[in-house]
Amino acid sequence: MFSFPFAILIILGFISASFVLWRLLRDDYHEEDILTYTLWLTLFALIFGRIFYLLDHFADFQFQISKWLFFTRFPGFSLTG
Repeated sequence: MFSFPFAILIILGFISASFVLWRLLRDDYHEEDILTYTLWLTLFALIFGRIFYLLDHFADFQFQISKWLFFTRFPGFSLTG
């Protein structure tokens, strides 16, 4: 699905974002809530990154739902998304 270095960077980014959010929010929220927020942010980042890529390369994907959903066959995650 991902190339190996990209997968490592995604994992390191998730760990570092979790740590930074924990450091900033530990006085106001429970630890479980902070991890839950981090998981939701990661999920939304992946979803909106895919949507941004689809819109940016709409000529390649057009209105074919199978190309939109099968991201392992038809690449496209945008880092700016």
